[in-house]
Formats: sequence, C-alpha cells, structure tokens
Amino acid sequence: LILFMVNVTEVIPMAEVYGDSTCVGDQSFVRVVFSGHGPWDFKYSYSSDANGNNIVSLNMVGVVENEVTIPMPPLPVGATEVWVDEIITECSINLIASDRGRIIIYPKPAQSKIYLKDE
Repeated sequence: LILFMVNVTEVIPMAEVYGDSTCVGDQSFVRVVFSGHGPWDFKYSYSSDANGNNIVSLNMVGVVENEVTIPMPPLPVGATEVWVDEIITECSINLIASDRGRIIIYPKPAQSKIYLKDE
C-alpha cells in the first residue's frame, strides 16, 4: 500500500489596475489584470477630488479573460483613482482592495496662434 499526501495551496485572486490619460471629453479606459484562476466576478470603484471624493462602485460578473479593459464614463478634469474592491472566483474570495490606478484627464489645450521665428 502506497500513500501520497497532496498539499493544496489556495490561490488568492489578485488584480492590478492601470489607468489612462486623455483630454476632457475623450474616452478614457482602465485596464484590470487578474492573477489566479478565473472566471472572476469583481467590484471596482473610482473617485476623484473633482467629484467631491464620492465613490462610485460597479460590478462585473463572469470575466473569463485575465485582462479586461473597461471604458469609463465622462470624467472631470484632474486625477481619478480606480481600484478593485473585491474579487470572487469559484474557489476563493479576496476582499482586500487592490493598489489604485490613476486616470488623468487634461483640459483641452487653449487655442493660440503659432508664430514662426525668422532666421
């Protein structure tokens, strides 16, 4: 009789969040990269100084790819922080918030005349 012992290590799902930078009025995106085994259900949130630091939270269910790009709604000029609050897989839950990604929204450039320098 031969017995084997198998040590099963639970893999806690993690997320890395990457921001974007655009001009006001242009579409901005956030990219979330998961580790662990999917599919993933997750909740992400975003907040900025310009919106009074109000936190907006949204859920995404059944993400099967380890990387997802999320289009963001129109954001105000300034920095908006985005983070993942929780990740749930078939086998585990991670309720520890991810590091924050940052989206920077710049104002539209002011219109001005361009002067050529005479040599």
